[in-house]
Amino acid sequence: MLVSEKAGYWVQTRTGGKNQSLFKEVKLSSGDKYKAWIEYKRSTVTVTLAPAHLKKPKRPLIETQVNLSEVVLERMYTGFAGSMGRGVERHDIWSWTFENTAKNS
Repeated sequence: MLVSEKAGYWVQTRTGGKNQSLFKEVKLSSGDKYKAWIEYKRSTVTVTLAPAHLKKPKRPLIETQVNLSEVVLERMYTGFAGSMGRGVERHDIWSWTFENTAKNS
């Protein structure tokens, strides 16, 4: 199942002695820098977003089940692609890492 959400991040707040999550929507075309964590573990994809100066939020923006076993090969390349239809935008990736924690048979 494909999932989409408005761009934003969750902030933990404490109100009246109770922990609550507050969603803060962001505009990715604002020129501000954001960090994104895209993780795949045990058939679950999580996507977490936050302004670059903040640490990773505990609550992800998206969490969904995806079986990548049919598309992930033993040898392959990873990377990024972006499109805005007919509009023009600039997408900068300042740094990224890829870690494969799968165990070889």
